[in-house]
Amino acid sequence: MLKRRKFLWSLVSVLTTATILAGCGQGNQSTSGTDTSSQTGQEQANNASSEGSNDSSVANLDPEEALKWYMQQPDPVPKEKYQLGLSTVYLSDPLWVAIEYGVEQQLEKLGLPKPYVTAAGGYNKAPEQIAQVEDLLVRGIDGLMLGPANPDALVPAVEQAVQNNVPVLNYAVGINTDQIITDIEATQEMLGRTTAEYLGKALNGQGKVYMMPGVAGSSWALGREKGFLDYMKEHHPGIEIVGKHYGKNDRAEGLNTAQDALQAHPDIDAFYAGSDHIAAGAADAIKAAGKTGQIKVVTMAGISKDTQQLIKNGEITMALPYQAVEQGKMMVNMMVHYLNGEKNLPKRIGIPVETITKENIDTFDVSKYLAPEGYTPSISQ
Repeated sequence: MLKRRKFLWSLVSVLTTATILAGCGQGNQSTSGTDTSSQTGQEQANNASSEGSNDSSVANLDPEEALKWYMQQPDPVPKEKYQLGLSTVYLSDPLWVAIEYGVEQQLEKLGLPKPYVTAAGGYNKAPEQIAQVEDLLVRGIDGLMLGPANPDALVPAVEQAVQNNVPVLNYAVGINTDQIITDIEATQEMLGRTTAEYLGKALNGQGKVYMMPGVAGSSWALGREKGFLDYMKEHHPGIEIVGKHYGKNDRAEGLNTAQDALQAHPDIDAFYAGSDHIAAGAADAIKAAGKTGQIKVVTMAGISKDTQQLIKNGEITMALPYQAVEQGKMMVNMMVHYLNGEKNLPKRIGIPVETITKENIDTFDVSKYLAPEGYTPSISQ
């Protein structure tokens, strides 16, 4: 740690009333966690790579080209023993656990101490996360990696960190401020579009789909849903959306919703699930109805151990997870680059994703997506 930072927190009482809307959460066909690409961007990436990470053109790369740029960069060599802080939404989800694991692995590789870690406890816990950011800043950190519970409620926390000379790197869920050094996350609309592309082909452009996007009003659910619907409207107008239900991001919610949907629409051809937890519930409902293999289930973002088994069993048709462990490593590298004085970083960097089906479930590299068995995430005391 370079120095201990102290500050007064004056905004907690205001923010405790903030509306909690956000959330976050998968043949080997890979794509990056972004939704745009251009020749101009490729040229920028090539130029940025040859001229170094301080080239001003780097900041304006689109997320896909920024990922290509990142993949060409060597690991940074820390100039100091930086102490980083990691503020996460929760650590009961394998995806968030995998991110922390990647962070810890890269810090160890670079010879830096473990991060100070806090977990809010859920997407409706923005006030708790605000207080935890306060604690991290008082404890003394050189950089903050923030996975916000809400893209609006955590903005003043970012501003307060910056005022105390603590740079903030955003990850996993978007945040509505430009006072961050970079944003490392999959583009939600890309996940939805890629899922729609797969399902449209699997249904030969015809069929009935029931949608379970996830938490109502959350940025991740809405973004994925938009990408899915936009692609279907443009490329597969013969596919009908027969219903939609927002709800909790868990298996029980997916089960109950899918059971109701099957009663109302017994001729459903596929379920769209905004997360693999919801998809697992849909698979349970289909199995209980004796229709496994007859109704497709597609999902994205995560690929837990349960999800892997359901794919092997043919109960989930396709998952589009992103490489959460690699994401954690990317976060550390970008923060260290910044603390070393390399200020011109991409504004946003995508994450690699991969289409996982029964055909390739046994060959994909799970170590890029999940922490190993037995790993226990640390929480600062």
